[in-house]
Amino acid sequence: DGPEGDSVAKFLQNQQTTDGDFSLSVVTHNLEAAVETALRDFVARRLSRGTVYSGAGNVSTLQPQGYHSFCCYYCLLRTKSQSSATDSLVDLEGAARGGGTNPTSLEYVACFLTDVDNFELYPFRPELDMHSQSLLETLEQLSSPDAVSKDSTVQRQLLKWSDTSLYYVQRCVLTLDVRLPSILYAALCCIPVKVNSSSPTCTAQDVDSFVKSCSLEAVLKAQQQAASGSLLIDFADSGVPSAADESLTVTITPTGCELSGEMSNPFCDTWADALILVAESPNPFEIRQAVENFKLKAIQHMNTLRRLLRRSETDHYDLYRCYTFLNTCGMGDILLSNAVQEAHDPNSQSNKAVCGVLKTFIDSLKAH
Repeated sequence: DGPEGDSVAKFLQNQQTTDGDFSLSVVTHNLEAAVETALRDFVARRLSRGTVYSGAGNVSTLQPQGYHSFCCYYCLLRTKSQSSATDSLVDLEGAARGGGTNPTSLEYVACFLTDVDNFELYPFRPELDMHSQSLLETLEQLSSPDAVSKDSTVQRQLLKWSDTSLYYVQRCVLTLDVRLPSILYAALCCIPVKVNSSSPTCTAQDVDSFVKSCSLEAVLKAQQQAASGSLLIDFADSGVPSAADESLTVTITPTGCELSGEMSNPFCDTWADALILVAESPNPFEIRQAVENFKLKAIQHMNTLRRLLRRSETDHYDLYRCYTFLNTCGMGDILLSNAVQEAHDPNSQSNKAVCGVLKTFIDSLKAH
């Protein structure tokens, strides 16, 4: 690569200063000519502004003249392959290549387009980043843009981008069906989900992606780090199965789905019902939106409990309100688990005492 930390945009800007300009050319695409031209201009403008980066893609709107708007995901893919002639930038679904003078790597920009009126790609950025990374691994094996345009593996990966990165949510919801609440519960509790699949329609990769899309692990880690500087999430002694010593195994066959155990709560049951209700939609964005809506609701519940716990340190009535909220929100077991973990912060001894009182009281009620 060029100087470490430099974006390809900076490299091209430097080349523009030296050589006057840079060119963009297509390697492979399946777009109409006018749309491909608009995409080429779109990529060139963002390169000149330095807004195309490797590792993480962006989503923007593309409006070709005389066409409806497109939602466009684009991501820089920088290989480690050595080039003997020119540094290149290639967009692989209406892509672009830039020339240089002292290249050391091949650089590609992958672009995926959908109708902006029917599909929104932003919620699927993590999945599209993963698909782009798998595409990069294939590109690493090829020596030139010409080889890329002729390689059947690359073409298959490009054609499968929406099936792999978008429609997996629909396949998972329809396949898991009545088992869905347990999967959602495991995702919220950060319990590892192991998948064995012999089904051609719902693969282990599909379920892994679905669990990640439903998980709050990233949010919990960020909150834990902000509260105590620790990235540890521990569900021990919380009334919820610990991710450290328990896992959920999912076995999927062409005829059905089985789990190694059942786990759920009213919140996950309602969440599963909402997903199944929209699962027949031809638009995966609607399903993903339902996932995000319930994740947002779970985060709001966490914040509500956190506020009540702080007040409970000095007001016994708020302690009762904590108990009532935990008892009625539908996910009190998970919320109390998170609260107990956060209370391990040495600076939150009062909060820890409140959580201990709540847990003892709830356990005593269950015992009766």
